[in-house]
Amino acid sequence: MKVDKRILAGLLIIIIPFVSIGLAANILTRLPDLYAYEFTKSKVTEEIRLSAKPAEIGQLFSGYLAGKVLELQLVAEYQGRTKQIFTMKDQIGMHNVRKLIDSLLLMTVLSILVGFLLTYRLIRKNEKELVRTAYKYSAALFLIFWISILITPIGEFLGSYIQKLIFDIGFEADSLLGILLSSSFFQTWFVFNFIAAAIILFILGLIIWKFTRERRMFVY
Repeated sequence: MKVDKRILAGLLIIIIPFVSIGLAANILTRLPDLYAYEFTKSKVTEEIRLSAKPAEIGQLFSGYLAGKVLELQLVAEYQGRTKQIFTMKDQIGMHNVRKLIDSLLLMTVLSILVGFLLTYRLIRKNEKELVRTAYKYSAALFLIFWISILITPIGEFLGSYIQKLIFDIGFEADSLLGILLSSSFFQTWFVFNFIAAAIILFILGLIIWKFTRERRMFVY
């Protein structure tokens, strides 16, 4: 049964932005830089009198979400005494967050494979121009999505929803982890995600153009 080439192109339009955003989200969430930057900028550790440095907490979060650290725990001075600062509820919550991120990574990898197969099939059908057109539409869809997230109230709503989601699956908003992963953190996460996803989208565009450009005949 033949599949209409417009359906294949339509699927590609949706897959390309999803891949760029999914990869960016996984990279950002598993690296320590975002945590260290946000905790330093917001001075949240100073405000709550937590002796652990932002870079130290960032390394812990990064190691745990990347699977390099088995337990999310840190001994530091907090609330006037030295103790293990994360509760069991915090650890269960972050474990669930890690499962969400792992699930997103799996979906992203599968999307990459599907996107590759769709692109390969369209190129085999000599529809290189359609692949490039699909990429242009996907870039437009990407921009519309991020404009709505970063400029309109949709972004604030989505940030609150994600924050509520991760609190519901584990820790509480008034816990230490809830204070660190505040709405300010998610706003910063969205901005950095946009930048990283845009870079990945650009790289995908370069790859697509490389494999779909027409060969030129030169006459000497």
